[in-house]
Amino acid sequence: MASLKPVANPSEDSTQVLQAKLHGFVNFLGDALIGMTSLEVNTMIVPEISGIPFNPIVAYRELYMIPSQLGEHAYFQDRRIPKALQDRYVRLRQRLASDDYHLLIGSSYPANVSLPDPDRDPERVHLLLQNFQFLHSLRRLSELKMALDQSSFDPEKLDMIYAQTSIHLHGEVTNRYHATVLNHIHKDVMLDLHHEGVAYAEKQWQGLLGFVLRLVQNIVNLPPTQLNSAASNGQRQSPPN
Repeated sequence: MASLKPVANPSEDSTQVLQAKLHGFVNFLGDALIGMTSLEVNTMIVPEISGIPFNPIVAYRELYMIPSQLGEHAYFQDRRIPKALQDRYVRLRQRLASDDYHLLIGSSYPANVSLPDPDRDPERVHLLLQNFQFLHSLRRLSELKMALDQSSFDPEKLDMIYAQTSIHLHGEVTNRYHATVLNHIHKDVMLDLHHEGVAYAEKQWQGLLGFVLRLVQNIVNLPPTQLNSAASNGQRQSPPN
C-alpha cells in the first residue's frame, strides 16, 4: 500500500516567511530604539561638506586600511599625509578596534581578536555591520576621517567640536562649549547656529521616535489572521512561472 505524504500548504509557508521577516524587522527596530534614547548635536567648522552618501562597507574598508601604530608607513607616504595629522588617523583606527567592538561581537571570539579583514573575512564584516551601535560609531568615525582628509584645513581645528548638546529621554540635558568659543570673533553666530541646530534636531528626533514606537506597536498588535491574509494575497498575486 502506498503511503500518503503530507502536501505542503504554500499559504502556510508564505506566512512563516512573512512572520520571520517581521520578527527580524522588529528586532532591528528594537536596536534602533536603543540608539534613539538620547540625542547628541555637535557643531563643527569644516571647509567643505561632502555630498557622498554614507556607505558602511566603503567606510569600514577605508578605516581598516589605516595603520594601528605610528611609523614610516606607506599608507601615510602614499597619501602625503602630514606628520602632524598621522597620529589622528591612528587614533581613528584604534577607536574602530576599541573595547566597544569586542563587546559587540560577544563571546564568539577570543578577547584579543583583531578586526576582520574586509577582503579575507567579508562574512564577519557583514555580520558586524548589522549591529546598530557599531554602525552608528562607524558613521561618526567616517565623518571625522573625511574632515582629516581635507588636509588644507588648519590641522589644529580639523576635528574640533565647538559646541555639543546631549538630550536624554529621562530629561537630562548637557551643554558643552569649547573654551575657544568664549573669545571667538564669531561667538554669537556660532552659538546661534548651534542652538538652531539643536531645536531642529530635537523636533526631528521626537517625530522619528514617535513614528518608530507607533510602527512597533502596530506590528506587535497585528493579528495572525491579517498575516495569513497578507501571505495568501501575496501567493495569489505572484506571477506564474
